[in-house]
Amino acid sequence: MKIMRYMFSTLALLLVAFAGIMPLSAHELETPDTIVSLSLNPESDITEIRRELKRLDVFVLEFTTQRAEFPTCDYMDHPEGCNGTSIINADYVQGRLVITKGGVPFYDSGEYEAKTSGVRVKLRGNSSSADGVMKKSYKVKLSKKADLLLRDNSKLKDKDWILLGLGGKKLNYVAGAEVARACGMPWEPEGRHVAVIMNDRYLGCYYLVEAVGAGSHRVNIDDSGYIVENDAYWWKPGEVYFKSNHQLYEMGWTFKEPDTDDFHEMSLDNVKWAINTVEQRLYEGKDVVDMIDYDSFAAWLLAHDIMATKDGYGSNIFLQKKDFDPYAPFSSKFQMGPLWDFDACLEENDDKHAVISILPGFWIHKLWHDPYFKGIYTELWLKVRDKIADQVLDKTEKYIKENPDIYKLRVMDQMLGVDIQTPLTHPVNDHNDLVKWFETRYGQLNMLLTGTPNGVEDIEETDKDPVMGEGGGKRYYNVDGTQADKSSRGIIISVGSDGESVKYLK
Repeated sequence: MKIMRYMFSTLALLLVAFAGIMPLSAHELETPDTIVSLSLNPESDITEIRRELKRLDVFVLEFTTQRAEFPTCDYMDHPEGCNGTSIINADYVQGRLVITKGGVPFYDSGEYEAKTSGVRVKLRGNSSSADGVMKKSYKVKLSKKADLLLRDNSKLKDKDWILLGLGGKKLNYVAGAEVARACGMPWEPEGRHVAVIMNDRYLGCYYLVEAVGAGSHRVNIDDSGYIVENDAYWWKPGEVYFKSNHQLYEMGWTFKEPDTDDFHEMSLDNVKWAINTVEQRLYEGKDVVDMIDYDSFAAWLLAHDIMATKDGYGSNIFLQKKDFDPYAPFSSKFQMGPLWDFDACLEENDDKHAVISILPGFWIHKLWHDPYFKGIYTELWLKVRDKIADQVLDKTEKYIKENPDIYKLRVMDQMLGVDIQTPLTHPVNDHNDLVKWFETRYGQLNMLLTGTPNGVEDIEETDKDPVMGEGGGKRYYNVDGTQADKSSRGIIISVGSDGESVKYLK
């Protein structure tokens, strides 16, 4: 069966190499008049800002916190051998949230009362809330479930929401989530551009979006299931994490579900065992089709490939497992997703796969050596290629019409000085840039499908432990503190990324 399917995929590759793409020019929108009349400047007070917002067709989220406190955080640089800078000590502040449009109230959380009413807000993210970022991101947690996107569906109510400061960057989050849906991801967060005020201070244009979490309306897992992330920021204080046997030194597995409030040690043991079992098979060169859902892995990767995602280990590599039955641990397979964070997508087109597909920090670069997986990936591309661009462009076109004043919000941010770091673009131009993106990227993908991802073979040679010759999450040192390598002899000290050290004689 695998051989026949692979033969079909090889033929499909030949066909796709000569295939074209349907013209997309009909999707181009007429470039609008970008002159905006707003009487605002960095000295404008909140009364003037509210007056202008009231004239716009946009939802305004206004937070009033207890004692007018703003969320704060500290910053932490990465430990030795890891990467990045993150926030720590980001505590919630309690308060009230009111949503209006044109001065008309649409939602009121009420004053804060635990588990009953009100809202808690804190800073969130890593680079998105780093020191120096003007418009930081926030986690919004309601005491009582509600749909802050105000859709006409009570099943979409939830407590957890995100305000993305970088979400106003073009239409990446709208288009990116739709690319993922078109590729077959079962759930991707929905969002909307909004204006945010906190304690009478205008914070700017944000992207309000559903948080990644468990629920029948989001990631549908059972009580024994989990969502974990192959996380470059596992080292933050307070994180519950574990290391798998073939994981890179700088990476660790952290939990999205269950969260730390509902965490049991058995959950860690179960998922650690399951991930190590999959990795062992992969690194032995065996297929893992009975352990992971190849279709979801192909969909996740294809979405990143279509968008030419430049993020590597910062790509939010989420794994989900619907349940864990100790008597049949792989009765539900690992699935990928959702995709999250589209800041480094749809920006720079070239003739390469998405960065994450060719790095040794996750399973994709091993799956590329399985003809069965490559066949599934290719068949998926053939299945969706003729509809995906239209689906995404229809979505962005509709979104612009339903949210006509996004550009004015972006202009306000510039006028008020709350976001001078993000280039000012009109959503219509963003949409037309997407048209050009698909016209170019499709041709690149067709060429890429005739071979393996660029650099896979080279990475295979470097994906080794510096002393033991196997993949692993350890660093090795000589007794004088210098880093050991394959030629080192004598007493060698191994140091894991969790800080544990072991001496041995080589």
